[in-house]
Formats: sequence, structure tokens, C-alpha cells
Amino acid sequence: MELQGKSKVPSNFMVLPNRASVNGEELANT
Repeated sequence: MELQGKSKVPSNFMVLPNRASVNGEELANT
């Protein structure tokens, strides 16, 4: 359970910035 909890935290943190990066790149490409 500890691993899952720790994995969820970094996963969410990476997803948020990753999504912003993708959106930024998409806008720049457009």
C-alpha cells in the first residue's frame, strides 16, 4: 500500500506538468 500511495503522488505530479507541456507544444505547433 505504501508503494501505491507513493506512486500515486508522483504520478499525479507528472501528469499535471506533462499535460501542460503537451498543450503548450500543441499550441506552439499550431
